[in-house]
Amino acid sequence: MGSCILLQPGALTTLQDNGRSGYAQYAIPSGGVMDVVAAHKAQQLVGNDPDWPIVECTLKGPKIKFESETKIALTGGDMQWKLNRELVERNAVINVQANDILSSGFTKDQPRSYLAIRGKITTRYHYNSCSTYGPAQLGHKQGQALAAGDKITWVESHMHVTNQSLVNQNLSTEYIHLHRGPEYNLLPEESRHRLVSEQYKVGPDSNRMGARLLGPKLISGTIKKSVPVLPGFMQLPPSGFPIVVLQDGQTTGGYPRIAFLKSQELNAFNRLPIGQLFRFQLVS
Repeated sequence: MGSCILLQPGALTTLQDNGRSGYAQYAIPSGGVMDVVAAHKAQQLVGNDPDWPIVECTLKGPKIKFESETKIALTGGDMQWKLNRELVERNAVINVQANDILSSGFTKDQPRSYLAIRGKITTRYHYNSCSTYGPAQLGHKQGQALAAGDKITWVESHMHVTNQSLVNQNLSTEYIHLHRGPEYNLLPEESRHRLVSEQYKVGPDSNRMGARLLGPKLISGTIKKSVPVLPGFMQLPPSGFPIVVLQDGQTTGGYPRIAFLKSQELNAFNRLPIGQLFRFQLVS
């Protein structure tokens, strides 16, 4: 059994895994890691199962004191990770000794970074997942983010650990591919054109439930009943500014679903820094 303790929690540090699939009919969102590629890469580096719990850090990482010797990997955003005040490499296996301190700062690029610890983190599961989901008090700490003084423990793994550094999968964020949604036909021609010809950016009031987009204002018709939504659906509320439903988003909604992003496209979208300009590209 290994352990570490949080000295500082960072902006939003949570335990996640691949989420809760198959519970949307009970109004339970899928949840899970926001950047699947980065999370799985970290797990692969330390020899973990990709569905085991992992530490997801948002915008600013935590400061952690390790109480046991272990191996870790850091992927995703550049949060200026340091081990005992020395910068460490991302996307590689890092040897950690007891009493070592891992620290970090604000991200320089992508909004999320992942910390994988060799072994299976011990935590509480709800509906076959430990993913933190605050509104329903599900997952680790009943849906609460990690706080200073919290301890993370894990059971040692006997799986093979690779020492090979991995290269980030190239997911372009200059153009985000978009597909026509069930209510795309409610958009007039001018709004269809603006959706793909002008620039958007992710607004600062976005969170794990949804990303509010700032950019050209769109108009559309309305729908008369609540309809199913999943992560990746783009809804258009009366304000005219689209919302992309994310991993912790609601499972039904009353706004037109004008477009949607497939899983890999959503993964690229989730890497966009707040305020970075980008364009959508409509694909068939």
